[in-house]
Amino acid sequence: MNKSLSSRIVLSTSALIFVVVGVLAVSFLLLLEQKIAIIEEGKAAAAENAFFVALDAKAREAQAAAESLAANDDVRRALAARDRDAALKLLSPSFEMLKKNAGFSQMHFIDADMRSFLRVMLPEKHGDDLSSSRPMLAQANAGRTRARGLEGGVVGLAVRGMVPVTAPDGRYLGILEAGSFLTDASLQTLPRTGVEFEVLAAENGGFSRLAASSPDVPQIDAAAAGRAMAGERFLAWREGR
Repeated sequence: MNKSLSSRIVLSTSALIFVVVGVLAVSFLLLLEQKIAIIEEGKAAAAENAFFVALDAKAREAQAAAESLAANDDVRRALAARDRDAALKLLSPSFEMLKKNAGFSQMHFIDADMRSFLRVMLPEKHGDDLSSSRPMLAQANAGRTRARGLEGGVVGLAVRGMVPVTAPDGRYLGILEAGSFLTDASLQTLPRTGVEFEVLAAENGGFSRLAASSPDVPQIDAAAAGRAMAGERFLAWREGR
């Protein structure tokens, strides 16, 4: 720690006074650092809240889009007939528009048996059973109700909005979801708060990085990642520029 000018002057007069002043200076510095930590913790908590509020806004937007499409009679008829090509043809223009204008990267219809029927963004991949890997989806399907939030999947972690779909005759068909995968690009569109985020996922006893809001996010070690995975808010510092 660099001594202040006043400390150096006192040293030439009395060693005892220097010790006392030195202790006071250290105490003041510790108190100042504690106050800074409290301020930074508050800033991080506010930024964390803003982060999830922004994600929820994205999920609401996705849910509204899915709801509009699920109410389309042509879409309902195509899904009721299990005509994948017709459903893809009907949903693709809306998906491309949402992709261009709102940053959507995911649209998916899952049937009542919890099998993927149509991934609009990846139409060649379908038929897989999602009953054990998608708990939020499974709950929405079981209750035939709407849901929204963050959930992982075969393709990746995404902000999702889900709505039930019924046939024109009222028969329940499944869930239509839309949303955005969490990527560097999607995180960088969120409101700027001065606090950066890195999204990690548990993997094979360790963790993997999914996305970050800035390329300058400090890298954290395995111990810190473990704390974060346990639910602790982790603050990493970097020098301001």
